[in-house]
Amino acid sequence: MKLSKFFNSKTFYRIISLIFALMLFLYVNSMKLNTTRFAPNGDVGVGFVNKATTLRVPVRILTNQNGYFVTGYPSMVKVRVTGPSSLVTAARNTHSLQVTADCTHLGLGNHTVKLQPRGFNHDLSVQVEPSRVNLTVSRRETADFPVQVRFNSRKIAKGYAAGRPTASVNVVSATGPAKDINRIDCIVARVKLSKHTRETVHQQVALQAVDANGQPLSDVILSYKMARVTVPIFSAKSTKSVNVQLVKSGKGVKGNHYSFTTDTKNVTVHGSKQALDKLTTLKVPVAVAGIDGTMDKTIALSPTQYGITGIDPATIKVHVTVTKD
Repeated sequence: MKLSKFFNSKTFYRIISLIFALMLFLYVNSMKLNTTRFAPNGDVGVGFVNKATTLRVPVRILTNQNGYFVTGYPSMVKVRVTGPSSLVTAARNTHSLQVTADCTHLGLGNHTVKLQPRGFNHDLSVQVEPSRVNLTVSRRETADFPVQVRFNSRKIAKGYAAGRPTASVNVVSATGPAKDINRIDCIVARVKLSKHTRETVHQQVALQAVDANGQPLSDVILSYKMARVTVPIFSAKSTKSVNVQLVKSGKGVKGNHYSFTTDTKNVTVHGSKQALDKLTTLKVPVAVAGIDGTMDKTIALSPTQYGITGIDPATIKVHVTVTKD
């Protein structure tokens, strides 16, 4: 057969068609191989890899009752996320994810509420752990409390004393359940002193609501979370002699009148020059609770003012005279 006749024959066109069909088949299969991945469960998926991760997500309470306050729920929960690798990675890098507890229709008391994930891509499988939480709905109350600066004075070096500390915030509003607000004694700013402190301390410290026993109350919200506190430290090697002033402390027996005398008219006070310059008289409280007759008492003299490190003598004898009204 002549070559020109072969190129124009049906056989030639069939061979060419077969070659193009084989090339197209190989191309399509090569594209599938490049885009096919195996999911962790063994199933074949196209265009993605299934991936799972666990996130810690904040819990948000939904309520339309301004007079109510919700407590008892965790601030964060675990959320198990499964799906395409790219979407899981995006979820891990998203800061707007949250889990909500709908309390809009709840009344006062204890409740169990289902947690709902928010902000997750619809193509992800999302499982909240735990799926439900127990919480309490209480009446909301707000009150103002003074800020007290507290520190361990034993950390101050010998021969030094602390002056009166100052804080950038003096009064804080606390909001929470009425029962917890009623238990608050004060708002504490705890300053950590290093051992043998000799210089004035400046610290940014957290504020905390505490009861009369110093126990923290966690279910309250403070208007200020932090305060800048300064604890002045002075050399306390100065001394000064001051007069003693006896003053009544507490309630005595009804119908009794109390008067006090002591042979110790003056005492020597040790402390910082700044504190002693302001001290002219040492007030000594004499407790009269339960005293119904004339008697003698021995009273310990303990420094109660900032900048005062000691008093000499450490005790004095006081004569208590009782007369009837």
